[in-house]
Amino acid sequence: MPLFSLRRVVTLWAILCTTAATGQTDSFRIQDGRVGKLHVGMTVEEFYSAFSGQVLRLTNLDLEGMFSPALEARSNGRVLLIGEIDKTPNGWIIFRLTLKDRRFHTSKGISVGSMFADLKRAYPDLRLLMGEGQQFAFIEAESLSFGLDAYPEAPSNRSKVTSVLMLR
Repeated sequence: MPLFSLRRVVTLWAILCTTAATGQTDSFRIQDGRVGKLHVGMTVEEFYSAFSGQVLRLTNLDLEGMFSPALEARSNGRVLLIGEIDKTPNGWIIFRLTLKDRRFHTSKGISVGSMFADLKRAYPDLRLLMGEGQQFAFIEAESLSFGLDAYPEAPSNRSKVTSVLMLR
């Protein structure tokens, strides 16, 4: 692995590693609107500082045909996570985090690549929703949505999770 790529992986690991103050022992565990040091509601400056500007790219997600600014964290050409940006009266914040790497997981073991059957077992109260040309399994109690690879047809038990969207 080239030194530059190794540095990016080490940087991402350092960002996600948490201190005892967060109460998390697993830096890739999704819990209470947090994953490692990152959380929904943090300022864009805090998000950017967490990465030291090394692996972030400012982009427009163009959601529903509207300007949708976001910061993408990448490694080896793959998007690992996306922090969507919104303006509030108190400044610019990360209002949603989209996790695309299979290392990110819930306390019930669900991650990118998990089967829909496993998702239903772990979260029996899930609701199926559609948006942005994709189906999502929404877990209201956790404020999480799991992107699924089934669209427009209904997901089968063999459908897979393609992303995890953190809403709070």
